[in-house]
Amino acid sequence: MLCHRSVLPARTMLTSEGSVSRSTHVVADPRTQRLRTLTPIECERLNGFPDDWTAGMPERLRYFTMGNALVVPLVKAMGKRISALAEDEKDLSKVFSRREYFEALVKGYLSEAKFLTEAEKENLAFSGRLITLTIGIRFLTDYLAGDTYFHTAYPEHNLVRCRTQFKMVESMEAQKDEYEAIVRAEA
Repeated sequence: MLCHRSVLPARTMLTSEGSVSRSTHVVADPRTQRLRTLTPIECERLNGFPDDWTAGMPERLRYFTMGNALVVPLVKAMGKRISALAEDEKDLSKVFSRREYFEALVKGYLSEAKFLTEAEKENLAFSGRLITLTIGIRFLTDYLAGDTYFHTAYPEHNLVRCRTQFKMVESMEAQKDEYEAIVRAEA
């Protein structure tokens, strides 16, 4: 997809990004104005991953991996918008997903995200649960590994974060049918 202004959103990466086809992301080189495909690092950045997240893999697999990835900043933003809490709330009775926040986020996002495929729209509510669960697992893994990846403010910080994410997934799962109906109504 050729994006004329860098402020425009890019469409979702596809697993076929390692080949040249109509779905390949291309950009105009700022110096030469010639079209080129995105580099693996640019694909990582587009999906919100650190540079060289896929380093060590063959280039084609790097593109494939990013094509299967969720856009982390987007789904994290969705999670933050439907929760009024910090990610490290210790009182789990305060942790729940707010339907009205989810609905407002979906309306706003889908009004602008004309580039989404039908499958992406169908999986929008699910992706919020999945990324929240994934982040919870990453917090737990980091806690068990000695807190080497995420910055922590106190010894059990990542464990608290993990529990908060898992409680949020539970709340989102309890409202799954409502959330999916909201997406269908707006899509």
